[in-house]
Amino acid sequence: MSLIYILLILLAFLSYSKRHFSLFIKLFVTLVSGGFAIFPETILKVTDCLLILLVLISIFEFSRGRHFFSCKNDKIALFTLLLLFYFFLIGVYTVLSGKESFLYAFKVWRMDLFYLYYFVFRNVPAKSLKASFKFLFIMTTIAGIFYILQFVGVYGILQKSDLMADSNRYVDGISRYTNTPILTIPILLYLFYEKIRNNRTLWIIFYLVLFIMPMIRGAIIAFAISNIVYLVAAHKLKKMRSVIVYFLLAFILFYPVLEYRFQGDNNRVSTMEDIRLVQNIDYNNIDLNSGGSFYYRIAVLLERWHYLIDESQLFFGVGSIHEESPHNIFILNVGKSIYLNRNAMIDTNDIAFATRLFRYGLIYFILFAMLIYFYVRHLFKYRNVMTGAIGFMTLLIIVIQSLGSDGFSMYSVMLIPIVLSGLCISDKSENYGTCRNSNIEL
Repeated sequence: MSLIYILLILLAFLSYSKRHFSLFIKLFVTLVSGGFAIFPETILKVTDCLLILLVLISIFEFSRGRHFFSCKNDKIALFTLLLLFYFFLIGVYTVLSGKESFLYAFKVWRMDLFYLYYFVFRNVPAKSLKASFKFLFIMTTIAGIFYILQFVGVYGILQKSDLMADSNRYVDGISRYTNTPILTIPILLYLFYEKIRNNRTLWIIFYLVLFIMPMIRGAIIAFAISNIVYLVAAHKLKKMRSVIVYFLLAFILFYPVLEYRFQGDNNRVSTMEDIRLVQNIDYNNIDLNSGGSFYYRIAVLLERWHYLIDESQLFFGVGSIHEESPHNIFILNVGKSIYLNRNAMIDTNDIAFATRLFRYGLIYFILFAMLIYFYVRHLFKYRNVMTGAIGFMTLLIIVIQSLGSDGFSMYSVMLIPIVLSGLCISDKSENYGTCRNSNIEL
Protein backbone atom coordinates (compact mmCIF):
# COMPACT_ATOMS: atom_id res chain seq x y z
CA MET A 1 0.00 0.00 0.00
CA SER A 2 2.91 2.37 0.61
CA LEU A 3 3.97 1.78 -2.99
CA ILE A 4 0.46 2.66 -4.16
CA TYR A 5 0.61 5.93 -2.21
CA ILE A 6 4.02 6.71 -3.71
CA LEU A 7 2.63 5.98 -7.18
CA LEU A 8 -0.32 8.31 -6.52
CA ILE A 9 2.09 11.06 -5.45
CA LEU A 10 4.18 10.70 -8.61
CA LEU A 11 1.15 10.54 -10.90
CA ALA A 12 -0.42 13.57 -9.21
CA PHE A 13 2.82 15.53 -9.61
CA LEU A 14 3.19 14.55 -13.27
CA SER A 15 -0.42 15.46 -14.04
CA TYR A 16 0.09 18.87 -12.38
CA SER A 17 3.37 19.53 -14.21
CA LYS A 18 1.79 18.54 -17.55
CA ARG A 19 -1.23 20.74 -16.76
CA HIS A 20 -3.65 17.81 -16.81
CA PHE A 21 -5.51 19.44 -13.96
CA SER A 22 -8.66 17.35 -14.12
CA LEU A 23 -6.58 14.21 -13.59
CA PHE A 24 -4.62 16.02 -10.88
CA ILE A 25 -7.82 16.74 -8.92
CA LYS A 26 -8.93 13.12 -9.21
CA LEU A 27 -5.58 11.83 -7.98
CA PHE A 28 -5.36 14.46 -5.26
CA VAL A 29 -8.77 13.61 -3.79
CA THR A 30 -7.98 9.89 -4.04
CA LEU A 31 -4.78 10.52 -2.09
CA VAL A 32 -6.39 12.73 0.55
CA SER A 33 -9.30 10.31 1.08
CA GLY A 34 -7.12 7.22 1.30
CA GLY A 35 -8.64 5.80 -1.87
CA PHE A 36 -12.08 7.02 -0.75
CA ALA A 37 -11.49 5.27 2.61
CA ILE A 38 -10.86 1.90 0.94
CA PHE A 39 -7.05 1.83 1.17
CA PRO A 40 -5.77 0.38 4.46
CA GLU A 41 -3.46 2.49 6.60
CA THR A 42 0.29 2.18 6.01
CA ILE A 43 3.50 3.41 7.59
CA LEU A 44 3.41 6.28 5.10
CA LYS A 45 0.75 8.64 6.47
CA VAL A 46 -1.50 10.73 4.22
CA THR A 47 -0.11 13.91 5.84
CA ASP A 48 3.39 12.89 4.75
CA CYS A 49 2.14 12.06 1.24
CA LEU A 50 0.62 15.53 0.99
CA LEU A 51 3.89 17.07 2.19
CA ILE A 52 5.94 15.16 -0.39
CA LEU A 53 3.58 16.19 -3.19
CA LEU A 54 3.66 19.81 -2.00
CA VAL A 55 7.47 19.84 -2.03
CA LEU A 56 7.59 18.40 -5.56
CA ILE A 57 5.11 20.95 -6.89
CA SER A 58 6.91 23.82 -5.14
CA ILE A 59 10.28 22.80 -6.65
CA PHE A 60 8.66 22.55 -10.07
CA GLU A 61 7.08 26.00 -9.81
CA PHE A 62 10.28 27.62 -8.56
CA SER A 63 12.25 25.99 -11.39
CA ARG A 64 9.97 27.81 -13.82
CA GLY A 65 10.79 31.09 -12.13
CA ARG A 66 7.24 31.68 -10.91
CA HIS A 67 6.42 33.46 -7.69
CA PHE A 68 4.61 30.46 -6.30
CA PHE A 69 4.22 31.80 -2.75
CA SER A 70 3.49 35.38 -3.78
CA CYS A 71 1.34 37.34 -1.30
CA LYS A 72 0.74 40.42 -3.45
CA ASN A 73 -2.89 41.55 -3.08
CA ASP A 74 -3.74 38.23 -1.42
CA LYS A 75 -4.50 38.40 2.30
CA ILE A 76 -5.17 34.65 2.55
CA ALA A 77 -1.69 33.93 1.20
CA LEU A 78 -0.15 36.52 3.53
CA PHE A 79 -1.72 35.23 6.73
CA THR A 80 -1.15 31.59 5.74
CA LEU A 81 2.59 32.26 5.54
CA LEU A 82 2.56 34.40 8.68
CA LEU A 83 0.80 31.69 10.65
CA LEU A 84 3.11 28.89 9.48
CA PHE A 85 6.17 31.08 10.05
CA TYR A 86 4.97 31.73 13.59
CA PHE A 87 4.57 27.97 14.12
CA PHE A 88 8.10 27.53 12.76
CA LEU A 89 9.53 30.14 15.15
CA ILE A 90 7.82 28.47 18.11
CA GLY A 91 9.24 25.15 16.97
CA VAL A 92 12.77 26.56 16.68
CA TYR A 93 12.53 28.14 20.12
CA THR A 94 11.19 24.87 21.56
CA VAL A 95 14.20 22.98 20.19
CA LEU A 96 16.83 25.58 21.12
CA SER A 97 15.46 25.89 24.65
CA GLY A 98 15.78 22.13 25.10
CA LYS A 99 12.04 21.62 25.65
CA GLU A 100 11.75 19.28 22.68
CA SER A 101 13.94 17.41 20.18
CA PHE A 102 14.17 18.55 16.55
CA LEU A 103 12.49 15.39 15.22
CA TYR A 104 9.44 15.67 17.45
CA ALA A 105 9.15 19.44 16.91
CA PHE A 106 9.22 18.89 13.13
CA LYS A 107 6.54 16.20 13.44
CA VAL A 108 4.31 18.80 15.10
CA TRP A 109 5.08 21.58 12.58
CA ARG A 110 4.47 19.43 9.49
CA MET A 111 0.87 18.71 10.51
CA ASP A 112 -0.22 22.23 9.50
CA LEU A 113 1.60 22.47 6.17
CA PHE A 114 -1.49 21.32 4.27
CA TYR A 115 -2.66 24.95 4.45
CA LEU A 116 -0.07 25.67 1.74
CA TYR A 117 -2.24 23.83 -0.79
CA TYR A 118 -4.07 27.11 -1.24
CA PHE A 119 -1.06 28.22 -3.32
CA VAL A 120 -1.26 25.05 -5.42
CA PHE A 121 -4.91 25.44 -6.30
CA ARG A 122 -4.52 29.12 -7.18
CA ASN A 123 -2.90 27.70 -10.34
CA VAL A 124 -5.59 25.10 -11.09
CA PRO A 125 -8.42 26.25 -13.41
CA ALA A 126 -11.84 26.03 -11.81
CA LYS A 127 -13.22 24.32 -14.92
CA SER A 128 -11.03 21.32 -14.06
CA LEU A 129 -13.28 20.65 -11.07
CA LYS A 130 -16.27 20.36 -13.37
CA ALA A 131 -14.36 17.95 -15.60
CA SER A 132 -13.46 15.75 -12.64
CA PHE A 133 -16.78 16.02 -10.78
CA LYS A 134 -18.44 12.92 -12.26
CA PHE A 135 -15.53 10.72 -11.18
CA LEU A 136 -15.60 12.22 -7.67
CA PHE A 137 -19.38 11.77 -7.50
CA ILE A 138 -19.26 8.13 -8.62
CA MET A 139 -16.43 7.20 -6.24
CA THR A 140 -18.10 9.00 -3.32
CA THR A 141 -21.36 7.23 -4.09
CA ILE A 142 -19.63 3.83 -4.15
CA ALA A 143 -17.97 4.62 -0.82
CA GLY A 144 -21.39 5.72 0.44
CA ILE A 145 -22.89 2.36 -0.52
CA PHE A 146 -20.13 0.62 1.44
CA TYR A 147 -20.92 2.93 4.36
CA ILE A 148 -24.61 1.94 4.31
CA LEU A 149 -23.74 -1.76 4.05
CA GLN A 150 -22.13 -1.53 7.49
CA PHE A 151 -25.61 -1.27 9.00
CA VAL A 152 -26.46 -4.73 7.69
CA GLY A 153 -23.24 -6.30 8.91
CA VAL A 154 -20.93 -5.90 5.88
CA TYR A 155 -17.74 -4.64 7.53
CA GLY A 156 -14.13 -4.25 6.49
CA ILE A 157 -14.48 -2.61 3.07
CA LEU A 158 -14.22 0.92 4.43
CA GLN A 159 -11.49 1.71 6.92
CA LYS A 160 -12.50 2.02 10.59
CA SER A 161 -15.72 0.13 9.90
CA ASP A 162 -16.14 -0.89 13.52
CA LEU A 163 -15.38 2.58 14.90
CA MET A 164 -18.71 2.95 16.71
CA ALA A 165 -20.07 -0.56 16.23
CA ASP A 166 -20.18 -1.54 19.88
CA SER A 167 -21.37 1.69 21.46
CA ASN A 168 -24.05 4.36 21.31
CA ARG A 169 -26.78 2.09 19.90
CA TYR A 170 -30.09 3.91 19.53
CA VAL A 171 -32.96 1.80 18.13
CA ASP A 172 -33.31 -1.73 16.78
CA GLY A 173 -29.62 -2.44 17.40
CA ILE A 174 -28.39 0.03 14.77
CA SER A 175 -25.01 1.53 15.59
CA ARG A 176 -23.18 4.73 14.76
CA TYR A 177 -20.51 4.77 12.07
CA THR A 178 -18.58 7.97 11.51
CA ASN A 179 -16.45 6.90 8.52
CA THR A 180 -18.54 8.68 5.90
CA PRO A 181 -16.92 9.76 2.58
CA ILE A 182 -15.09 13.08 2.92
CA LEU A 183 -17.02 14.70 0.05
CA THR A 184 -20.46 13.96 1.51
CA ILE A 185 -21.21 17.53 2.62
CA PRO A 186 -19.96 19.41 -0.49
CA ILE A 187 -21.83 17.02 -2.80
CA LEU A 188 -24.98 17.33 -0.68
CA LEU A 189 -24.71 21.13 -0.90
CA TYR A 190 -24.25 20.88 -4.65
CA LEU A 191 -27.41 18.78 -4.94
CA PHE A 192 -29.27 21.33 -2.81
CA TYR A 193 -28.41 24.32 -4.98
CA GLU A 194 -27.85 23.02 -8.50
CA LYS A 195 -30.39 21.52 -10.87
CA ILE A 196 -29.39 18.08 -12.12
CA ARG A 197 -31.28 16.19 -14.76
CA ASN A 198 -31.69 12.77 -13.21
CA ASN A 199 -33.24 11.65 -9.91
CA ARG A 200 -32.27 14.70 -7.86
CA THR A 201 -34.56 13.89 -4.92
CA LEU A 202 -33.28 10.32 -4.69
CA TRP A 203 -29.67 11.52 -4.71
CA ILE A 204 -30.47 14.04 -2.00
CA ILE A 205 -32.04 11.33 0.17
CA PHE A 206 -29.02 9.07 -0.38
CA TYR A 207 -26.56 11.78 0.67
CA LEU A 208 -28.77 12.80 3.59
CA VAL A 209 -28.37 9.22 4.84
CA LEU A 210 -24.58 9.59 4.62
CA PHE A 211 -24.72 12.92 6.42
CA ILE A 212 -27.20 12.21 9.21
CA MET A 213 -26.55 8.57 10.11
CA PRO A 214 -23.20 9.32 11.86
CA MET A 215 -25.48 11.21 14.27
CA ILE A 216 -23.03 14.07 14.87
CA ARG A 217 -25.20 16.75 16.46
CA GLY A 218 -22.77 19.60 15.90
CA ALA A 219 -22.52 18.85 12.18
CA ILE A 220 -26.31 18.72 11.78
CA ILE A 221 -26.79 22.04 13.58
CA ALA A 222 -23.90 23.68 11.71
CA PHE A 223 -25.20 22.45 8.34
CA ALA A 224 -28.63 23.99 8.94
CA ILE A 225 -27.23 27.31 10.20
CA SER A 226 -24.69 27.65 7.38
CA ASN A 227 -27.38 27.17 4.75
CA ILE A 228 -29.62 29.80 6.36
CA VAL A 229 -26.73 32.27 6.67
CA TYR A 230 -25.78 31.75 3.04
CA LEU A 231 -29.32 32.18 1.72
CA VAL A 232 -29.86 35.39 3.71
CA ALA A 233 -26.41 36.92 3.20
CA ALA A 234 -26.32 36.09 -0.53
CA HIS A 235 -29.90 37.38 -1.01
CA LYS A 236 -31.07 34.03 -2.39
CA LEU A 237 -34.38 33.96 -0.55
CA LYS A 238 -36.10 32.45 -3.60
CA LYS A 239 -34.23 29.23 -2.91
CA MET A 240 -35.19 29.31 0.76
CA ARG A 241 -38.42 27.43 0.05
CA SER A 242 -36.73 24.45 -1.61
CA VAL A 243 -34.04 24.25 1.11
CA ILE A 244 -36.73 24.28 3.82
CA VAL A 245 -38.48 21.43 1.98
CA TYR A 246 -35.22 19.43 2.08
CA PHE A 247 -34.84 20.15 5.81
CA LEU A 248 -38.42 18.96 6.45
CA LEU A 249 -37.78 15.87 4.35
CA ALA A 250 -34.68 15.10 6.41
CA PHE A 251 -36.58 15.70 9.65
CA ILE A 252 -39.39 13.33 8.66
CA LEU A 253 -37.15 10.57 7.33
CA PHE A 254 -34.63 10.66 10.15
CA TYR A 255 -36.79 11.70 13.10
CA PRO A 256 -35.88 8.65 15.29
CA VAL A 257 -32.17 9.39 14.80
CA LEU A 258 -32.53 13.12 15.48
CA GLU A 259 -34.72 12.49 18.52
CA TYR A 260 -32.22 10.03 19.97
CA ARG A 261 -29.25 12.37 19.53
CA PHE A 262 -30.93 15.54 20.80
CA GLN A 263 -33.15 14.13 23.54
CA GLY A 264 -31.87 12.77 26.83
CA ASP A 265 -32.62 9.51 28.61
CA ASN A 266 -31.59 7.73 31.79
CA ASN A 267 -27.99 7.40 30.58
CA ARG A 268 -27.29 10.89 29.20
CA VAL A 269 -28.48 14.48 29.28
CA SER A 270 -30.26 16.18 26.39
CA THR A 271 -28.53 18.67 24.13
CA MET A 272 -30.27 21.67 25.73
CA GLU A 273 -29.52 20.42 29.24
CA ASP A 274 -25.88 19.92 28.24
CA ILE A 275 -25.70 23.55 27.08
CA ARG A 276 -27.35 24.75 30.29
CA LEU A 277 -24.83 22.86 32.42
CA VAL A 278 -21.96 24.49 30.52
CA GLN A 279 -23.30 27.94 31.37
CA ASN A 280 -22.85 27.12 35.05
CA ILE A 281 -19.59 25.19 34.79
CA ASP A 282 -17.13 25.75 37.66
CA TYR A 283 -13.50 25.17 36.69
CA ASN A 284 -12.59 24.36 40.29
CA ASN A 285 -15.37 21.79 40.56
CA ILE A 286 -15.70 20.01 37.21
CA ASP A 287 -17.88 16.91 37.36
CA LEU A 288 -17.68 15.11 34.02
CA ASN A 289 -20.41 12.70 35.11
CA SER A 290 -22.93 15.50 35.42
CA GLY A 291 -22.81 16.68 31.80
CA GLY A 292 -22.66 15.36 28.28
CA SER A 293 -20.15 15.59 25.44
CA PHE A 294 -20.45 19.37 25.11
CA TYR A 295 -19.79 19.82 28.82
CA TYR A 296 -16.72 17.60 28.46
CA ARG A 297 -15.37 19.61 25.51
CA ILE A 298 -15.69 22.92 27.32
CA ALA A 299 -13.96 21.35 30.34
CA VAL A 300 -11.06 20.31 28.07
CA LEU A 301 -10.67 23.87 26.79
CA LEU A 302 -10.98 25.41 30.26
CA GLU A 303 -8.32 23.14 31.71
CA ARG A 304 -5.80 24.02 29.03
CA TRP A 305 -6.64 27.73 29.29
CA HIS A 306 -6.10 27.79 33.04
CA TYR A 307 -2.92 25.73 32.72
CA LEU A 308 -1.44 28.37 30.40
CA ILE A 309 -2.44 31.15 32.78
CA ASP A 310 -1.04 29.38 35.83
CA GLU A 311 2.27 28.69 34.03
CA SER A 312 2.49 32.23 32.55
CA GLN A 313 2.47 30.80 29.01
CA LEU A 314 -0.79 32.26 27.75
CA PHE A 315 0.63 34.34 24.88
CA PHE A 316 3.07 31.84 23.31
CA GLY A 317 1.92 28.46 24.65
CA VAL A 318 4.01 25.53 25.85
CA GLY A 319 5.76 25.02 22.49
CA SER A 320 5.87 22.36 19.79
CA ILE A 321 5.69 19.39 22.13
CA HIS A 322 4.65 16.17 20.41
CA GLU A 323 2.02 13.89 21.91
CA GLU A 324 4.35 10.88 21.88
CA SER A 325 7.45 12.77 23.02
CA PRO A 326 9.19 11.95 26.34
CA HIS A 327 8.96 15.71 26.99
CA ASN A 328 5.18 15.43 27.19
CA ILE A 329 5.00 15.55 30.99
CA PHE A 330 1.97 17.83 31.36
CA ILE A 331 -0.57 16.78 33.94
CA LEU A 332 -3.97 17.28 32.28
CA ASN A 333 -6.78 15.59 34.14
CA VAL A 334 -9.68 16.23 31.76
CA GLY A 335 -9.57 13.74 28.95
CA LYS A 336 -8.27 10.23 28.77
CA SER A 337 -4.97 9.74 27.02
CA ILE A 338 -4.91 7.37 24.07
CA TYR A 339 -1.48 6.24 25.20
CA LEU A 340 -0.81 3.79 28.02
CA ASN A 341 0.87 5.07 31.19
CA ARG A 342 0.53 8.69 30.09
CA ASN A 343 -1.23 11.36 32.13
CA ALA A 344 -1.24 14.01 29.40
CA MET A 345 -3.23 14.41 26.21
CA ILE A 346 -2.15 17.40 24.11
CA ASP A 347 -3.83 16.48 20.83
CA THR A 348 -7.61 16.42 20.85
CA ASN A 349 -10.16 16.81 18.05
CA ASP A 350 -13.02 17.10 20.54
CA ILE A 351 -12.99 20.91 20.39
CA ALA A 352 -11.21 23.42 18.18
CA PHE A 353 -8.38 25.65 19.43
CA ALA A 354 -7.62 23.55 22.52
CA THR A 355 -4.58 21.82 21.02
CA ARG A 356 -3.13 24.79 19.13
CA LEU A 357 -3.91 27.27 21.87
CA PHE A 358 -2.05 25.01 24.28
CA ARG A 359 0.98 24.81 21.99
CA TYR A 360 1.04 28.31 20.49
CA GLY A 361 -0.90 30.63 22.79
CA LEU A 362 -3.06 33.68 22.12
CA ILE A 363 -0.77 35.01 19.36
CA TYR A 364 -1.73 31.98 17.31
CA PHE A 365 -5.42 32.60 17.94
CA ILE A 366 -5.19 36.18 16.64
CA LEU A 367 -3.30 35.18 13.48
CA PHE A 368 -5.63 32.25 12.81
CA ALA A 369 -8.75 34.35 13.35
CA MET A 370 -7.48 36.81 10.73
CA LEU A 371 -6.79 33.96 8.29
CA ILE A 372 -10.30 32.55 8.68
CA TYR A 373 -11.79 36.04 8.34
CA PHE A 374 -10.07 36.53 4.97
CA TYR A 375 -11.14 33.05 3.82
CA VAL A 376 -14.77 33.83 4.65
CA ARG A 377 -14.61 37.24 2.98
CA HIS A 378 -12.97 35.80 -0.12
CA LEU A 379 -15.41 32.92 -0.53
CA PHE A 380 -18.41 35.18 0.02
CA LYS A 381 -17.13 37.41 -2.77
CA TYR A 382 -17.57 34.43 -5.10
CA ARG A 383 -20.93 33.40 -3.61
CA ASN A 384 -22.55 33.31 -7.07
CA VAL A 385 -20.03 30.72 -8.26
CA MET A 386 -20.73 27.18 -7.09
CA THR A 387 -17.13 26.70 -5.94
CA GLY A 388 -17.40 29.86 -3.85
CA ALA A 389 -20.85 29.04 -2.47
CA ILE A 390 -19.91 25.52 -1.40
CA GLY A 391 -16.57 26.73 -0.04
CA PHE A 392 -18.33 29.44 1.97
CA MET A 393 -20.84 27.04 3.50
CA THR A 394 -18.33 24.27 4.25
CA LEU A 395 -16.07 26.78 6.00
CA LEU A 396 -19.04 28.12 7.97
CA ILE A 397 -19.85 24.57 9.04
CA ILE A 398 -16.28 24.14 10.33
CA VAL A 399 -16.46 27.47 12.19
CA ILE A 400 -19.87 26.81 13.74
CA GLN A 401 -18.89 23.26 14.66
CA SER A 402 -15.66 24.40 16.34
CA LEU A 403 -17.22 23.86 19.77
CA GLY A 404 -17.82 20.22 18.89
CA SER A 405 -14.79 19.27 16.81
CA ASP A 406 -11.55 20.65 15.39
CA GLY A 407 -12.06 20.69 11.65
CA PHE A 408 -9.35 23.35 11.33
CA SER A 409 -6.70 20.75 12.22
CA MET A 410 -8.15 17.92 10.10
CA TYR A 411 -6.69 18.03 6.60
CA SER A 412 -9.53 15.98 5.08
CA VAL A 413 -12.04 18.56 6.37
CA MET A 414 -10.23 21.88 6.03
CA LEU A 415 -8.77 21.14 2.59
CA ILE A 416 -12.26 21.44 1.06
CA PRO A 417 -12.67 25.23 1.58
CA ILE A 418 -8.92 25.72 1.00
CA VAL A 419 -9.08 24.03 -2.40
CA LEU A 420 -12.31 25.79 -3.39
CA SER A 421 -10.85 29.17 -2.37
CA GLY A 422 -7.89 28.63 -4.67
CA LEU A 423 -10.10 27.50 -7.55
CA CYS A 424 -12.17 30.69 -7.26
CA ILE A 425 -9.06 32.80 -7.88
CA SER A 426 -7.64 30.72 -10.71
CA ASP A 427 -10.61 31.14 -13.06
CA LYS A 428 -12.27 34.33 -11.85
CA SER A 429 -12.31 36.01 -15.26
CA GLU A 430 -14.47 33.20 -16.63
CA ASN A 431 -16.64 32.35 -13.64
CA TYR A 432 -17.05 35.42 -11.48
CA GLY A 433 -20.70 36.25 -10.91
CA THR A 434 -22.18 33.27 -12.74
CA CYS A 435 -23.29 29.72 -12.02
CA ARG A 436 -24.23 28.84 -15.56
CA ASN A 437 -21.28 26.51 -16.19
CA SER A 438 -21.58 24.49 -12.99
CA ASN A 439 -24.53 22.26 -13.95
CA ILE A 440 -23.47 18.65 -14.38
CA GLU A 441 -25.51 15.77 -15.74
CA LEU A 442 -25.54 12.82 -13.35
